[in-house]
Amino acid sequence: MTILTFTGEDSATAMEKMADQLGENCFILSTTKRGNQIEISATDNPAEAGWGKRKAKPRKQFADIFTETSTKMAGKNQSGSQAETQAGLSETGGDRAISGYQIPAYIADLQAHMVEMKSMLNGMVLTDDAALRNDMGMSTPVQLRQLGFSDVVIQELKHSFVDADYETGQRNFFASLADKLAHEDPKAALRADVIFVVGGHGVGKTSLAGKIAAHMLEGGTKKPVTLAEMADTQTNPDDSLLQLARLINVPVCKFRSDEIAEQMTAVGERYVVDVSCAPDIANDAIVQVRDALPGARMTVVLTLAGASSTRLIRQQTGAFGKLEPMVCLTKLDECAAGPVEFSQIAQSGEKLGLLTGSRAIIDSLSFADVRPVTDYIAENC
Repeated sequence: MTILTFTGEDSATAMEKMADQLGENCFILSTTKRGNQIEISATDNPAEAGWGKRKAKPRKQFADIFTETSTKMAGKNQSGSQAETQAGLSETGGDRAISGYQIPAYIADLQAHMVEMKSMLNGMVLTDDAALRNDMGMSTPVQLRQLGFSDVVIQELKHSFVDADYETGQRNFFASLADKLAHEDPKAALRADVIFVVGGHGVGKTSLAGKIAAHMLEGGTKKPVTLAEMADTQTNPDDSLLQLARLINVPVCKFRSDEIAEQMTAVGERYVVDVSCAPDIANDAIVQVRDALPGARMTVVLTLAGASSTRLIRQQTGAFGKLEPMVCLTKLDECAAGPVEFSQIAQSGEKLGLLTGSRAIIDSLSFADVRPVTDYIAENC
């Protein structure tokens, strides 16, 4: 019979040494704590140790054994079943034999407490250890999750708060999120020959079309600007669009979605088109215009209200995503965008280019550069 003694800073270290030297079928004879060290005596011959013959089980890593034990302990605590207790644990002189290993009672009690802690921590954000510092705990990712940011975005941008205290980490996270969201050059996007404004009903799409047309005029464009509506039918343009055209003194027209590619000419003229048809029809029509006017610069602006739900954002970015739109958040004076909205836009991969929160038409657009977006997120999150 081989009886050896193994020491370590904790039970896990000592048991790993034991398993490495005695093999898969070893059994613990005793466990003693001496100062800051754990001392384990073990044998590879359970029959001579007086325990009888037992069928050897495949050796697992200590982490696997610990998890298995914790699961059995949890089952015992929940059901109180004597049968489950005997299946997973057997009392032997104050210690417990688990899966062929003699575990001291204090370790088993510790495992029970850890099972309870697992239950208490259920629902909290788990992040990669590389993103955490011992003195920081999990405060940054947990706090960001509590603010409403998605786990996906927190995990993707975890590099921004590694090795930083909470306040610094939060500020860095906001800046990294703004950098991910911000369009590379929204001002250039509004210098296009044709700008299609798409989005759902009631999100301020028509007002945004008027604001963009007004911005073009403010910039001193040399080409005439026309406000237009694209729809399925050939009725008169929407009354709201007509009023906006009169307000900023530009012509207005209406295109049928199936005829716009033939009717529109971008030579010497700029259009801001309020798209009022279904997404699939709009996608086809816009692609046709691009093909018909290969030399024209075109921009698609996706209109999202500040308080849009994640479902709506996901639906709209999915519907118009292949057009690579620039996002504009509208109605920010009525309801601010927050962590949920910014997280969903970031996950969609679309870029935020414009912000507006005013009923005014003139001088009412803000460009979503990194700095103002960072400040906006910090103020509203």
